[in-house]
Amino acid sequence: MKTALLINDAAGSVDKHGESAIAQAKEFGWDVCPFGDTPVSEAARHAVERGYELVIAGGGDGTVREVVQGLWEARQRQPEREVTLGVLPLGTGNDLARALRMPLEPELAMQALARADEPAHTIALDLLQLSHGQTESVCANSLNGGIAPLIREQLDPDIKAKFGPLAFVWAALGSLKQLERWSVRFRIDGGPVLERSFVAFVVANGSSVGGGAQVAPVAQLDDGLFDLVVIQAEASIAELTIAAIQAKFGDLFKSDCVEHFTGRSLEIVEQPQNLGFTADGEDVGEPLRSVRLLPGALRAVVGGP
Repeated sequence: MKTALLINDAAGSVDKHGESAIAQAKEFGWDVCPFGDTPVSEAARHAVERGYELVIAGGGDGTVREVVQGLWEARQRQPEREVTLGVLPLGTGNDLARALRMPLEPELAMQALARADEPAHTIALDLLQLSHGQTESVCANSLNGGIAPLIREQLDPDIKAKFGPLAFVWAALGSLKQLERWSVRFRIDGGPVLERSFVAFVVANGSSVGGGAQVAPVAQLDDGLFDLVVIQAEASIAELTIAAIQAKFGDLFKSDCVEHFTGRSLEIVEQPQNLGFTADGEDVGEPLRSVRLLPGALRAVVGGP
């Protein structure tokens, strides 16, 4: 299988693990492609155009999202071209890697990626197609509204490098001090318009966000559905703290302040101007209009059963 490793030399653990991953990739006969100043999505598109069958995103969730975007765009142009996504977790959160059951130790992840040509080690990955402003894009793990952009503002590379996944916990606690409540009107699968006030509004394809917090513990990457999780605005700081602890242990749905839906399409009917969203950890930047699930849009390597 012709393989390209697209590696982000600015990702969280590249300094620690990047050199050994590159050496291992060369032993496997893979081409190593640092993308430098080239937009990551463009590098991924070019990899498909050059005939690579397995394209590995080496970096964090933001890097993975850009590679997914590029592979999806390439498939729209050349639907007959088969390509598989691999994820080498070199970031801080690594939430899609977790959902794909990839080892978080890069050397073990490389060994799992080397089995990509075995059918039992790939899945048909669903994607979330986002319409925001006049733009359409895709993400693989989750879309987060409300508190998530505030958490992202609290993070910087030094904090992420120092604390790793605990940086998300630190940032979440800091965000509670400036927590707002938002209200949105929406419909799922063309159904009736619903209105909810919330502190967090998560459209999940994978089960975790923020380095392993299980916001959608029943979500599956290949079940043809997204999970919408709403953490209600009426929750007190104490209830939110308990919910955060429950999320860490996969028990969030036991919380009285959490509401859970499933669906294939989400339309945002009305939203406040100050409501922000992140997609796989990156700012969406424009008002979100809709989300549509793309079932089995891309093959992806999984690390285990």
